[in-house]
Amino acid sequence: MNCHVALINILNLEKIALLIIQLKYSLYNSDITDSFHRKNIKYVNDTVIGNKTVIDEQNNSFKANGVDNEIKLIYNESSNNKNKIPDYKNNKIQENNVEEKKVINVLNEIESEIKIINNNNDNYKYEIPDNKNNKIKENNVEEEKVIDILNEVDNKIKFIHNDNDNNKNNKIKENDIEEEKVIDILNAVNDNGIKSNNKKTQKNKTKNKGNDNKSKNKYNKKKKVKVLSLGRGYVIEQTYTENHIIKKKPLYDRYGVDVNQYIMDGMINKALDNNTDTTIEEWSLYTPPCPNLQPVHYSDDILNPICEDIAIPFNKIKDNTRIPYTLRLSSITSQMKKFKEWKETDGNVPNYKNATIKEMLSETYHPFDYGYYDIKENNDGDYYSKVIKSPMDKVPDPRRRRLFSMILFNSEFELLDVYLSEFYEIVDYFIIYESNCTFSGYKKPLYLTRTLLETNRYEKFRDKIIPVTLPVLEMKKAHPRGPAFPREHLARRQVIEKGLRAVNARHGDLFFHGDLDEMPKARLLSYLKKCGGWEHLQMGFGGAPESMADPNVKSYIRDKSLPIAKSRMGKYLVDYDVFPSLAFNSYFYEYSFNMVINKQIGVIFHPNIAIFDARRSLGQYPQYTPSGNKYNLKKYAKQHHLVKRNEIKTDDIEINDNFYGNNFENNYNKDVIVDKNDIDDTKNEYNISKSNIGNNENRGVGDKKNIDIIEDNTNNNDNNSEEDGNNIYDIKYNKNENNDKYRKDEENKILKDYTDNEKAMGIDPYQGYTYTDNDTPDKNGEGLLGEYLRFATKPRKETKDNQIAFYKSGWHMSSFLPNMPNFINKLKSYSHFNFFRELSYEKQKGIILQRIHKHLYIFGNNSPIPTINVKLPETENEKVPNLYSYKLWKDIQRESKGNRKSRTLKKLNHLILHEMPRQVWENPICYSYMLDRDYGLSKRLWWEVIPKEEWSTVDFNQLNNTVLNEITPFRQNDKKR
Repeated sequence: MNCHVALINILNLEKIALLIIQLKYSLYNSDITDSFHRKNIKYVNDTVIGNKTVIDEQNNSFKANGVDNEIKLIYNESSNNKNKIPDYKNNKIQENNVEEKKVINVLNEIESEIKIINNNNDNYKYEIPDNKNNKIKENNVEEEKVIDILNEVDNKIKFIHNDNDNNKNNKIKENDIEEEKVIDILNAVNDNGIKSNNKKTQKNKTKNKGNDNKSKNKYNKKKKVKVLSLGRGYVIEQTYTENHIIKKKPLYDRYGVDVNQYIMDGMINKALDNNTDTTIEEWSLYTPPCPNLQPVHYSDDILNPICEDIAIPFNKIKDNTRIPYTLRLSSITSQMKKFKEWKETDGNVPNYKNATIKEMLSETYHPFDYGYYDIKENNDGDYYSKVIKSPMDKVPDPRRRRLFSMILFNSEFELLDVYLSEFYEIVDYFIIYESNCTFSGYKKPLYLTRTLLETNRYEKFRDKIIPVTLPVLEMKKAHPRGPAFPREHLARRQVIEKGLRAVNARHGDLFFHGDLDEMPKARLLSYLKKCGGWEHLQMGFGGAPESMADPNVKSYIRDKSLPIAKSRMGKYLVDYDVFPSLAFNSYFYEYSFNMVINKQIGVIFHPNIAIFDARRSLGQYPQYTPSGNKYNLKKYAKQHHLVKRNEIKTDDIEINDNFYGNNFENNYNKDVIVDKNDIDDTKNEYNISKSNIGNNENRGVGDKKNIDIIEDNTNNNDNNSEEDGNNIYDIKYNKNENNDKYRKDEENKILKDYTDNEKAMGIDPYQGYTYTDNDTPDKNGEGLLGEYLRFATKPRKETKDNQIAFYKSGWHMSSFLPNMPNFINKLKSYSHFNFFRELSYEKQKGIILQRIHKHLYIFGNNSPIPTINVKLPETENEKVPNLYSYKLWKDIQRESKGNRKSRTLKKLNHLILHEMPRQVWENPICYSYMLDRDYGLSKRLWWEVIPKEEWSTVDFNQLNNTVLNEITPFRQNDKKR
């Protein structure tokens, strides 16, 4: 309840009345404010005295000494509030000799006299109408004081007013929430304190600091109010439901990977339609797969490209890029040969960290060490079976590197159908997160897991799908962003870590993470997997892990005496890469391909791709930083003010200096002053934990007094990728049997899956990609916070000038849902669901339809979304725009040299804007609602026309014209032509 303003102990009627009104409006709008534009919410800063609150207003100190415990809000069916003052000994209203009846009269009638006026800035101003029955005036309440107080509050808190105050469906009564719990919630908010930007308040607090401290000691002696509930969302839905229990069996693919290994056996989840007998195909919201659902088959020039014919365009993340930059690719074999030549003739490691974009993307050779040096490609037919059993410190052939997708899933089967079809031939494994509750706290079935275990819907894709099911988690304390985003961040972290384990990731493998509705272009994924010459943009110079069998190899995970700096959140500050990940710049489509947020540029920088680094995984220091400097442990320790237990005996990490040639030795075998760019960038992102060397117990435990994380500069449209707010809150999960069982199973599985060589290493070979506090979002552990691979590419002030993304290389398909029941079901999973929570089904439906018809984003008060004309592609260039042609980009660069305009680029951008995933345009009947948003709303979908018993066997080509006219997009228009 982020909008709640602390109740104040008042010694006269007027002040009590005003503050109770304030409380009531805050209560009405709390869920809505919690969901709308959180970055606009400001908190009133107050001094906490025990579990009560002090607010100084213009040198008058009013103290909350229990009035909040005396007022009981009782809701009737029409949501018109009546107020009652309980009669018991500690009644502060009665103690202060306030006339009880007069209080009741004012509280019950004053609301009709307050008129909320919304201005264009979402600040709500108050005025009191001049009419005869004005209860404020009747009771001699000073009108100006009412206006001043209410408007003063709004200078600190921006209310999003609920237009449906008289909602017949009273959610408190509907969900059987005890009225007393409302009070407990308010007291809990008081307990947490409220923040302020009000200078007068801060000034007055300084003056009264001495008195406040005395009061604090007095109140601390009192027993605090017990918090029974944090409200919906924090505590998982308590409504009784019928449950289903997951029963799994191992399922091995041809390489020996158990794709069911991360399904939690025995996991309890909500029964479909709240009926234990209902199967997934009988579920009331079940949508059938397209009868033609199968992997898209790509041409050989995509699956086995001639890399030198490919150029990848890039745009800057921070600023708009009119003419994209380009980078020509090369075969990996060619890159390996160039590296061998480079180390013999040059050996100067570039400073990739501080290079300009033009320097990073020039056509000259960019040295990158794959760590694999056999020029002859390994064509062993049983290659991958051997790779997954090899030790972590052995580098596989980069020409046979694998690509993994890691996504989150709720219930969007249609999007998953498109996703799997589009990427199956290119991606090696799909690791898919699913939970038995939504991030907003609603219990839910494990839709995907049950589908995989009980049906053959994804039979053609099953060997590559690895579901990761996680238990229900509950938070015990409030968070400024609500309960949903911390859960979402934790899910992202876990799906990356567990995904890497599940597929036995090895050095040089690629993985990308995003939401299900964030789809990169498949051909670009293939080019990145098969071609080289781009890796330095993310990983810098690269390098290989050394053998852990060598006792001289340094691993700060294995050897606790080695120096290792950590951020406040426990991130190891070792410089492995130039950037944590690279982003796919994507157009933002809403509801269907007819609506796009910005037709000129891609406004989304997700999903994100990264290279798996076994050195990070094993805790080995890299030989060279992305700044081109040789790692020097003494200087590293000094740079981070680290106090070592044992003396560092060598200046540098020992490597075979002759490996890189004489020039390299001459240039880099000298003392190097480590500057701020030689370590992970700490400015505006992290504070460094200065100790914790040689003390395993203290590792990862940050100082909670000064905790900094990346500030949230999230675009409002990107509703599923927000970061934490401006502070770390003490958030804990309730322990439960599911959690304990899952943790034990996980520990046993990790031990079991080690190879003999990995067991001999003495550490978990994935420890560097693991975070030790994965059971909570507290960030009190140490290791890799996987969610920051995603957050690192969000445009903000701190974004570096040389940070780039793949130009217009994906689709963000937001709210691509087939019909209204699926919209309503999906809303429960949104982190912003509070906006719709207080509304009835019909009201929710009405708002969604209104927003779609007015081209408005599903949340917030944004401007109408621009529209484009959608049609099925006819020519090859319309189907697959020539976005990655080296020759084409050369032509564009020549055209744009003088006046910075290019007709070729303009035509290309038009084609890219209208491009769609192949699975969609090849099957327009199946995905009609993606092409024409009237389908699923005013027009019927194919499975609403075709009888259910024919869903799996229907041949669209055999249907009569009447049926085809009804279910086929653009058919009527084509006939008219």
